Amino acid sequence: MPPWSMPPVSILPPPVWAVTSWATATTGSFTQSGILDVNGNATFRVDAANSDADLDNAANDFDGNVSFTVGGVGTYRDITLRNVNASAAYPTMPASLRNLTLIHDNDTITLEAMTLTGNLDVTAGGNISDSGLLTVAGTASFTTSNTDDDINLDTWR
Repeated sequence: MPPWSMPPVSILPPPVWAVTSWATATTGSFTQSGILDVNGNATFRVDAANSDADLDNAANDFDGNVSFTVGGVGTYRDITLRNVNASAAYPTMPASLRNLTLIHDNDTITLEAMTLTGNLDVTAGGNISDSGLLTVAGTASFTTSNTDDDINLDTWR
């Protein structure tokens, strides 16, 4: 049973929440008002179509896997995720979105296959690479924080 559940239009908890795992379900889009410090896995589920997840407003620290799941008629439109953990895992999410913003302040990012009808914005504290075909209809931006980091995207369309 999830330790937390959310009302329909959700604002995630304020200042800093340190928990061993995080699971939440909401009927629509959600954002946060404070830092999430999760020492295990975190799952965010929506049950409404065209929902947005905005989790980049604070220095979130997710030690485990972060999953964006759906139930019923739920779909994600935009996902924004920031994770300052030095071993940040690539999130589990739908393969098709409109916009995706990923920020791993202190770790590399290997992008998995995805199709975006909008934009892709990736910021890493290390190398950026891909492991599958990236299809982006809008603009794509890639930023690393160190001068000797590499951006190697060899399956791009």
